Amino acid sequence: MPCFTCRSCGALFQDRGRHSRHLGGKNACQQFYNNLAQQRASYTHANQNCPLNPPSIIDAGRDSPSPELPAWQNEPDPQVDIDAATKRRHVTVEEIEDEETIPEPWVYEDYPGLVAQAVGKSVTHFEDLRAEQEALNKSPHSPFRDADEWSLARWIDELPSGPKWLCEIINITGDVKGPNGEFITKELEIWRRNPVECCRELIGNPVFKSHMAYSPVRVKCDGTRYYSEMNTADWWWDKQAELPPSAVLSPIILASDKTNLTTLCGDKTAWPVYLSLGNIDKSVRRKPSAHAVLLLGYIPVTKLHSFAKSTQADASYQLFHTCMEWMLAPLVEAGRTGVLMTCANRVVRRCLITCCKENRCPRCIVSRNKRGENKQYKLRDHIAAIDVLRHAGTGKVPSDPDILHQSHKGVIKDHLVVWCEKVIGKKALDERFAAMSKAYGLRHFPRGLSVISQWTGSEAKEIEKILLSLLVGRVSTHVMKAIRGLLDFTYYAQYKVHSDTTLARMHVALNTFHRNKSALIELGVREHFNIPKLHSLIHYVDAIVKLGCLDGLNTENSERLHIDVAKKAYRASSRREYVAQMTTWLQQQEAVERQTAYLAWIGGVLADKMKADGDFNEHDNGQVTDEDNSTQERSADKVRALPAFQLPLTPSAGRVGTETLASKYGALDFVLELNDFLRTYHPTVPPASDSILLDVYHLLTVLLPANVHINNQKRICKLRTSPLSPRFRDRKAVPARFDCGLFLEDNDAFEAEGGLTGQVCCIFRLPTWMGLATPLLYINWFCPFRVADNLSGLHPTSTLPRSPADLVRTCHLIPKFGHDNVDPRWTQDDVLDEPITFLLNRYYNFHTFESLSS
Repeated sequence: MPCFTCRSCGALFQDRGRHSRHLGGKNACQQFYNNLAQQRASYTHANQNCPLNPPSIIDAGRDSPSPELPAWQNEPDPQVDIDAATKRRHVTVEEIEDEETIPEPWVYEDYPGLVAQAVGKSVTHFEDLRAEQEALNKSPHSPFRDADEWSLARWIDELPSGPKWLCEIINITGDVKGPNGEFITKELEIWRRNPVECCRELIGNPVFKSHMAYSPVRVKCDGTRYYSEMNTADWWWDKQAELPPSAVLSPIILASDKTNLTTLCGDKTAWPVYLSLGNIDKSVRRKPSAHAVLLLGYIPVTKLHSFAKSTQADASYQLFHTCMEWMLAPLVEAGRTGVLMTCANRVVRRCLITCCKENRCPRCIVSRNKRGENKQYKLRDHIAAIDVLRHAGTGKVPSDPDILHQSHKGVIKDHLVVWCEKVIGKKALDERFAAMSKAYGLRHFPRGLSVISQWTGSEAKEIEKILLSLLVGRVSTHVMKAIRGLLDFTYYAQYKVHSDTTLARMHVALNTFHRNKSALIELGVREHFNIPKLHSLIHYVDAIVKLGCLDGLNTENSERLHIDVAKKAYRASSRREYVAQMTTWLQQQEAVERQTAYLAWIGGVLADKMKADGDFNEHDNGQVTDEDNSTQERSADKVRALPAFQLPLTPSAGRVGTETLASKYGALDFVLELNDFLRTYHPTVPPASDSILLDVYHLLTVLLPANVHINNQKRICKLRTSPLSPRFRDRKAVPARFDCGLFLEDNDAFEAEGGLTGQVCCIFRLPTWMGLATPLLYINWFCPFRVADNLSGLHPTSTLPRSPADLVRTCHLIPKFGHDNVDPRWTQDDVLDEPITFLLNRYYNFHTFESLSS
């Protein structure tokens, strides 16, 4: 007899597993339970009368008994487990404004002229499709009978799809003659779609209705200008003045890169070209599942054997420009007169479309032998550049700043790491990487960098987090300042929102490098700094002011798309004449995604579906809102508000004794310290005995306060306190993990001294009979931070017991290696136990970097 009922639709199920599978297939029911869980969390939160009580800390914390929960929360639900349905517990954070100061409101300066004026009303393609189905008396699932048949046969080609694919033939004649004495001619295929239709598809998609911008705006707060999306920068504002009144500017973002389709064997490659719109929020464009970037076409890949080796490079450039000219030809007229398009909010607007030589700078006219100078040269005129390319028939396409290839893989990986290896030696650098202490989310290099054979942007980002600290005491003052300037600049360049203040810091960081780079020449590391990618950094600040933050133009977005539109499509083909099969497969995939979104729109759950899938976050689109004002720029920087915490639903280890805490967790004198803590802060709680048994947790999730410059998805950090897990049969041994945290003794002391650090040994709860439900932390303290080092900007500390404090965030402590060689006894697992000086890693994550930089 069924014993489980779905509270949303009323369906009956025999067990909890069937009910869970039902929720996995019904988004509406899943959303119902999500809302119910949020209501219960909000009710509990309101009764506690505080944001989220952080866990108290033995010998380092303040806590108060939590009020009892209402009866309906303590009673288990006989029919359904809410936590099992939602898969995770929701964290509710209440932001409390500072009572002493009233924050200034955000000021949005709208463009003074007529922008995005409606020409008329129309219907979106979803509404048009529904009207056609109703006229023919068809169901929304047509050509299928019902939802079950649609879910079974979603691959059918009868589904309406987006822009159609076209195949055009291009003949190229080389400069090599064949056996008959004539120049060899090769026939190539160009697969493409109409870019105007792709723009119409994107700008009219109801999915992006609340994530679309049609007019420029200037955002200010406290008199400071902020830059984020493309419409908050100067280029859109200036270009709008050149357009007819009420016209809408639709900036087209193009990305192109060759990628391999085969692994280990074969030489199959593809050259996709992607298209997106600057009107769509960059947070949406970055998510492949949002389908906000469309595949425009494939550039043909050929060996060019019909050309001599000396002319193959020029022929390759000319072929690229010819193909791009064919693909973008429909945009020429659209950019001159505009095109009437139905936008996602059903308003018809006239949209004007605009598109935003090797060893040369594509942005300025700097000489090829002066790119190492810290000097701004006259910017190139795009019309003159087009004329030069048209007459020469060669040259690279001008591009915007690219953090991945120019900064991470270009400056950091190809140059900065090599300079460090030459200064201190490869062996010494590998030893320091191997002895580096561990922290959650930080990659460890147990054998150093010399064994890495294939680099990606991920390796470069991880190295940036710890590289500077490895050089403290080993390099000169000027070398340290130069390397710190480059790393600071790289971190600032990745901000999702910039202000005039952060742009000034970014400029200072680059100037610091150029003032001290001569020290590397004196050491013989470099003969000059005439490096194209290093010169490109000069244009970053200007590009942010003109086009918005660089995370919206980063090629990491298009690199990720290679998996979906190239590699998966190739694997679905027969490997012969694969481009035609790839386009067919992609057309079918787009049709399925479009139909899925259409059915969600019919059911009125399109926005809920997007949120449930994790596609969009309304507060993570780079736009600054009034609600964010009190917590982002002010309270986050000063750490006035404590973060939120979350423990697992069940303890990692139950009924753990004091002997186990001492031997496995390093919690020496546990009972003595616990009773001293209880007498001081909870005198009504009975003392603990040596036979006490505790529930211990190995993980604590911390939600950091919001920061306007940092992506919301990067606010979550975790603190681990797991002991050594020995080898068991075929399961390998897992070393112990005891992470460090940054603690706040009082707000004034934090602003003056920078807070305290400690290594968390264990997280536990007292037995229920003791009457204290708040979780507690046992910590081994380090000394208070001393003044930050002038060269590295890192705060030193060492081990020492301290008084109670509150956990602010997790942190990473790095041993100060100094000028001597690394002690061979130091290992990544126990280096924090050594009686030495440690450095607080300001590059551990963006929140730590921003807090210590402001």
